[in-house]
Amino acid sequence: MVIVVSLGGVSYANHHGQNQEKANKVITPTPSSSTSSKDDRLYISYNKDKTWLNDQGVAPVKFVVSPDTEVQIKGERTGTVYKTFRTKKESGPVTIHYQFEYVAKYEVIATKKGKRIVKHLTVKR
Repeated sequence: MVIVVSLGGVSYANHHGQNQEKANKVITPTPSSSTSSKDDRLYISYNKDKTWLNDQGVAPVKFVVSPDTEVQIKGERTGTVYKTFRTKKESGPVTIHYQFEYVAKYEVIATKKGKRIVKHLTVKR
């Protein structure tokens, strides 16, 4: 028995098989690190150790907030709104400053796209 194989036939079969493989291959998109998921996060932080009235009678507090967020500072007992901030759409955290003038308990409320975080802050003497 003699088997005759031509190089042209092998080349055709090899090329045709690869094309068929590519046609049958299902390509699933890989999840990328999209900015929309990062932009949707809601966060607010501050240093709780620095909520004391200083010699000038104020407690300056620095808040680090997610971009595109509304922040409201209000009295915990009274419900009085002392300040409302609206951060802009940025690519990262936004820093806002507020000087508390009274010894009291406050709520710091961050709202973004239907999500809400409430932090409790106590200003001491």
